[in-house]
Amino acid sequence: TFGTWFDSQHICVTKISCGGSHCAVISDDHRCFTFGDNMYGQCAAGSSQSFVEAPHRVVLPSEEEQVMAVSLGWFHSLLLTDRNRLYSAGCN
Repeated sequence: TFGTWFDSQHICVTKISCGGSHCAVISDDHRCFTFGDNMYGQCAAGSSQSFVEAPHRVVLPSEEEQVMAVSLGWFHSLLLTDRNRLYSAGCN
């Protein structure tokens, strides 16, 4: 299960959001992980992977930015950072 995966990686999940067929979580250190359907790139895992089985860490342009909030739609993901930047992935 995903809970076991996060526990094995010593990741404390503080927030979760679910879209049509994908999910995203934010950890206590403000990293974002996505998994599930990636047909339209909504998991921000690259376009070559249509389904993300294991949680994938979303890499932002700046490693110093922290994800504060996440919201998912049917085919897209929105991430808000501590610098008030909004990033999107998928069919948006």
